Amino acid sequence: MNDLNAGDSFQIGRYRVVGQLGRGGMGTVYLGEAPDGQRVAIKVINPEYSRHDQFRMRFRREADAAQRVRRFCTAAVIETALDGDQLYVVSEYVPGPNLEEAVQNGGPLRGSSLDSLAVGVATAL
Repeated sequence: MNDLNAGDSFQIGRYRVVGQLGRGGMGTVYLGEAPDGQRVAIKVINPEYSRHDQFRMRFRREADAAQRVRRFCTAAVIETALDGDQLYVVSEYVPGPNLEEAVQNGGPLRGSSLDSLAVGVATAL
């Protein structure tokens, strides 16, 4: 987890931002904390994308689809902000390495670990 940059918001919706988990081409994922203390992941879309109606419609479809994925397949979506200036999706925070880190640290997945990942991805899709 990365420390926050000077320009980062410390509050997104009702969630207090604790740190930055990752950054990609479309947005940033933050570690947040709900008012009840639950840790969450908050994916915030970059402003240059959220200004376009076509992107907003696509993001809405993706967020709606993510809410329909069964909880045993992925982290559950807790809340979405699909209107307004700041688009974001809040999901459960699942601590642990991402797939790239797991493979770098432990080598390629094999056996039941690989089977479990494949079944989870196929089921979610």
